[in-house]
Amino acid sequence: MREALDSPQEFLRIHAVRLLPLLSPAFAEGELWKRLGDPSFYVRRAAAEALAQTRPALLEHAAAEHPDRYGRDMAAQVLRER
Repeated sequence: MREALDSPQEFLRIHAVRLLPLLSPAFAEGELWKRLGDPSFYVRRAAAEALAQTRPALLEHAAAEHPDRYGRDMAAQVLRER
């Protein structure tokens, strides 16, 4: 899983992010937060959607406080869609 999260291949990172909620919550939340700052739109989207399903409060926090502006924007977008 760790290798897939850090893969240069976008599709592997997307799939790994989607599987994170199946792991321990503490690990998954930290990784999802980190992946909101991924250079790929689709990885950020997958991370935001996973947070929306598992920790909506953390997604709300990300929309306001994530250090990456694109991560904040994606979190806000997914919140609006929900």
